[in-house]
Amino acid sequence: MTDTAYSKALQKEVDPEQYVALLGLDDSTVHAVAREDIVCPICEASGGSYVRASINGAYRKKAHFRFVGDNDISAHHPSCDFYGDRLSNEIRRHLVHFTTDRTKITHVIRKMVCAGIQENIFTQEAMRNMRQWFFAKRCESTFEIALSEEQIDWLAYIAELPVYPYALHRDDLLPFHPMQATVPGFNWEKAISRELVRLHQPTLKRLEELNLHRKHIIELQNFVSKSHHATLLDPELLKEEYAKTLQLNSFIINNYLEFQNKSVKDRANGEEKLLAFSALLLFVADWDIDEAIAKFSAIANVQHVEDWLAGNFMGLNPYIKFSIANTAKTLQDNWPIDYQELEEWQVEKSMREAYVSYSLTLSTPLPPLLPDIYVTTHLERIRRMVEINRMIENDTIDF
Repeated sequence: MTDTAYSKALQKEVDPEQYVALLGLDDSTVHAVAREDIVCPICEASGGSYVRASINGAYRKKAHFRFVGDNDISAHHPSCDFYGDRLSNEIRRHLVHFTTDRTKITHVIRKMVCAGIQENIFTQEAMRNMRQWFFAKRCESTFEIALSEEQIDWLAYIAELPVYPYALHRDDLLPFHPMQATVPGFNWEKAISRELVRLHQPTLKRLEELNLHRKHIIELQNFVSKSHHATLLDPELLKEEYAKTLQLNSFIINNYLEFQNKSVKDRANGEEKLLAFSALLLFVADWDIDEAIAKFSAIANVQHVEDWLAGNFMGLNPYIKFSIANTAKTLQDNWPIDYQELEEWQVEKSMREAYVSYSLTLSTPLPPLLPDIYVTTHLERIRRMVEINRMIENDTIDF
């Protein structure tokens, strides 16, 4: 399913509700008209169908479009964001709606889009042309994620470690020694976390050198765990355009009066809607950032917006998955990145064994250890997994 389609009759991208209303259609006519009229707003797949809203008990399915070919196979191009004819949560986050989003920053961006159309800076057709330009780039060169899910999971685990409560990971941490535990107030849980960070410091430093932070690794992990095909746009193809888009974003946020409002400015950085707007400005300015700023100045100086529905929908953020692709390519271009497969329970086990061994060398033994924090829990989890697997094999598990 897709939330929008491009209407040849209307010459713009619309959602199902707009489509029916603007063409004056009803349930008896919309299906035949849509079949001949609508195309995918990205890959231009044709033969789309309108699926009306339905209610089944407490479940409500909203109206949407579908593009399905022979044998119920997706009609979208494999490089299309809607391939598989499903609208994933990831894609949904990058859709730029203006009629349903009531946040202040969306109101500001909607005003800018409507003003841009009013001043003929860009049109709905230009929005579609930009989408197709990005799609063509995506088809031009792709690359496969070669890293295994396990490798990415370990990097994500390490990247999420609580580094800063102990020290910046660019600093060397003091290794654990059993005598540390004899100091009044010594906290085993904190010491285990600190030792775990210390052992993973080389990996953390390497990720920092590559400018890969926690959010980048987690984003890649989520994509790989949910994606059926790990093919992405080669980020090298859009690196220059992406850098210019970020520059224009920064200029708008730091100079435009509307963004001086704290509630708007706090939401602006990384906001997909603003990123899409900046990309559109640069696209119609032939990627000349000075020309794009001149066009933005004309938009920013509009005192009165005549039609607030002119830019009610801008479509998909063109940089969807760019940061994921950039992270994956950076990792693969610099692989191998050394890491240790170490968790809390393993570090605690090693520390406790060192404590006992050291105590045996002393004339006066160290105080006895308290119950462990992670080891027993880990062993119990393993035991339970073995038991469940045995029950599944014997077909005796009770759901």
